[in-house]
Amino acid sequence: MSRGRPTSRGLGGSLALALALALASPPALAAPSARLVYVREPGAEGCVDEGGLRRAVAARLGYDPFFPWAKVTVVVAVRRDGGAYHAEVSLVDEASVSRGRRTLSQQGDDCGPLVSALALSVSLALDPLSLTRGPAAREDPAPAPPPPSDAQVHEEPPPARPAPTREPAPAPGPGEGAAPPAASPSSPWHGWAALAALGSHGVTPGVAFGGLVRMKLERGSFALALEAGAEAPTSAAAPVQGSVQAWSAAATLLGCGRLSVLVGCGLVTVGPLVTSGVGLAVSRSETVAYGAAGPRLGLEIPVGARLRLEVFGQVAFALAPRALQVDGRDVFRQPLAAPGVGLGGSGRIF
Repeated sequence: MSRGRPTSRGLGGSLALALALALASPPALAAPSARLVYVREPGAEGCVDEGGLRRAVAARLGYDPFFPWAKVTVVVAVRRDGGAYHAEVSLVDEASVSRGRRTLSQQGDDCGPLVSALALSVSLALDPLSLTRGPAAREDPAPAPPPPSDAQVHEEPPPARPAPTREPAPAPGPGEGAAPPAASPSSPWHGWAALAALGSHGVTPGVAFGGLVRMKLERGSFALALEAGAEAPTSAAAPVQGSVQAWSAAATLLGCGRLSVLVGCGLVTVGPLVTSGVGLAVSRSETVAYGAAGPRLGLEIPVGARLRLEVFGQVAFALAPRALQVDGRDVFRQPLAAPGVGLGGSGRIF
């Protein structure tokens, strides 16, 4: 036969591999993540590339477990030999010591079933509990009919019934089109909530510290997010006496893309800039609008299936730089670019 199922003792073999790898490498269970090394030898170009295998594993786990700085490495090598595909999966710890190995084979020209078996083995090795939330198992094939008895062997077979004739379907009319193609499966949307500490320079005098909350909708490698944040007041000395104080709040819209743990975003932020005089002969408060746009680059490191640690840096370019003045003289003027950094964590809420 040109097609068949991968041979590696089936699901029991994958579970055995998961148990062996999990017992041999406690870090893989403490944080189910790893670095992926994927090799297709000449002749195995018909199998998916590294991105396809990553997506297959992520579809089973519900998250992408691979990032370059993981302590554990999963090595997958696929080759074509003798009319069959062969794959070897092994786990290497941070000391470069092999902690487990499994070989899979698939007869024929279709590498798809082998990739599915690879995704299952890798998923179970990294996160054994994924079996309880993985995709639904295929239904078992119907049992073969029992062999005929001696009495049935000599019976004449019943006459075959003629196949029913089927009238051809009418051709679509001028205003009718062909049936729409079936919708292709797509990644679901996931919601994430985050808290982070933020520090920036240039929005108000000196260095300001504050915090933010974020809600994010993520689908595959892309995400949209909305943040709300505020920074504590800072001040600048007036020319003669007293000082000018300012603080800011902002709402920020982000569009982001992900490559492994690296996340890049474009941001647009708007909010009030509140200023007041302290110790001046004539003191007053004033609120003006502040707006900025710019890039953000950061890392989001998974900790389990539903938590992430994150760190990021950004540069906000003021749309209209503001100045704080006393008696017509500048006490502080916003620069065109205000850098900032943040540190926090996020959790998946659906």
